[in-house]
Amino acid sequence: MSVFLFMRRARLLTIHRLVFDDEGNLMELRPGDPSLPDRECKSIRLLQLEGQLFFGAAGELANALDDLIEEPEVKVVWLRLRRAFGMDVTITQTLADAATRLRAEGRYLVVVGVREEAAGVLERTETLATLAPENVFAKTDTWFHASDRGLHRALELAGEHACLASCPIRQHLRALDDTPDA
Repeated sequence: MSVFLFMRRARLLTIHRLVFDDEGNLMELRPGDPSLPDRECKSIRLLQLEGQLFFGAAGELANALDDLIEEPEVKVVWLRLRRAFGMDVTITQTLADAATRLRAEGRYLVVVGVREEAAGVLERTETLATLAPENVFAKTDTWFHASDRGLHRALELAGEHACLASCPIRQHLRALDDTPDA
């Protein structure tokens, strides 16, 4: 019985596809959103993980990443882990496999909001090297700082891509650059 309850709790990983709202803030994609094409970059897909990152959730994460990897126009998968906890070796292998598959096709995985404990697991398992340290951004105390640094990196990796100047990520980062320092 305890194994059943453990597996049920382990299943509590949620994966949200993120887009930008009308004010340029990240928001969860709502199914059937009529403005989806205006809210989502065609070449960079944004995912946020929430919950426990261990073997019970590895299949669900692998499926979500596979779905994006199968989209040929996607050049970069941007993965936010700030609300995810308890990374284990199974999850690191899932991330390494996705990064390896993407890189084999000249595409990339960018991981942001990595907590200190997760960074340790990534380093001990040598997954950090597979992900490429320049594509991994640690969680910071400033809201969205790691996310925005990761978005800059994703744009750099994507290069010229399908949505060009109308890219919602580019518009979001441009708006930040126009924000006066407080």
